[in-house]
Amino acid sequence: MIKKYHIADIITASRIILASTLVGVIWKNSPPDIAIWIIVACELGDALDGIFARKYHYPNDGKYRWWRKYAPEIDQAADIYTGILALVYYIKCVNFQLGVTILISGLIIGLTVQTYAVWLKYLFSEKVKRRLILTRRYLYLLAIAVVVTNLIIATSWPRQIRTACLLFGVAVGIILILIKRNRLTQVKTPL
Repeated sequence: MIKKYHIADIITASRIILASTLVGVIWKNSPPDIAIWIIVACELGDALDGIFARKYHYPNDGKYRWWRKYAPEIDQAADIYTGILALVYYIKCVNFQLGVTILISGLIIGLTVQTYAVWLKYLFSEKVKRRLILTRRYLYLLAIAVVVTNLIIATSWPRQIRTACLLFGVAVGIILILIKRNRLTQVKTPL
């Protein structure tokens, strides 16, 4: 029987499995009409798994659960895996030039932030390190928004449906930002 405290783990595992289907979508050069649903489901799962993990804690029953010990790392790996596959899909199947621009910009900014955080962390104050972590989170949200927006625009759906999806996406994004606003202002996880 599934317990409430398993929900976050199930969502994270589902995200990894679902993101893996993007490999086939990329391989078959499937239209954005299919890929958008997979990517959106993965990103919604990303938004929800943390909420469930914070709400329903595992009991202190003395049982060793290895996946809970590494839950933040597994979640971050799932985020990176989904993001990379979404970007590879975008580059290969939608818009090569914009996709490569996003990729190169993300690599330069991400590696710069990571370099400052890891190699030069002793040179910076806690305030600067906090800003680096939050900057990385904002950039991740921006990259998701750009890719999903461009995927919606690239679909073969009628203009009214695309417009409605974009407006709905903005509304969902605002709601998620409000629900998870502490993740954009507080640093509880390591860089």
